[in-house]
Amino acid sequence: MEAWPPCPYRKEGRCGAEEDRPVTPEVCRACPIPEALAHPRACLYLVPFRLEGQARFACRFTFTWAREPAPTDWRRLCPCVYWFPRAPEEAWIRDLREVQDRYRRVLLGLEPRWKPPAPPKDRPQGRRRWPWSRG
Repeated sequence: MEAWPPCPYRKEGRCGAEEDRPVTPEVCRACPIPEALAHPRACLYLVPFRLEGQARFACRFTFTWAREPAPTDWRRLCPCVYWFPRAPEEAWIRDLREVQDRYRRVLLGLEPRWKPPAPPKDRPQGRRRWPWSRG
């Protein structure tokens, strides 16, 4: 049996970065996600995930306005001014799985990158009443 490389997302031969799909040791060895997470400049905002068999990396801070929201090379995201140290355990990062799922839906075109602006609230017509005014 081949040795599996260390990865925080793999559990029982399934890749948690790719919606718990089965993976082989060869695919797991070729994946850059463990390397990116082990790097000392890995950021808390870095969101690694796999989409259609390809590793992608997104930044929570810049995803909605970046030119390329999820590049395949994590080195393009990590040297940034918004850097914040990553948690020692992936399980400690709040709502990471939901963010990965949302980014997949956005890149597949199932959801917009940003929410549409809220419609303006209807203002009451007439004069504004002040507490000290009469009538």
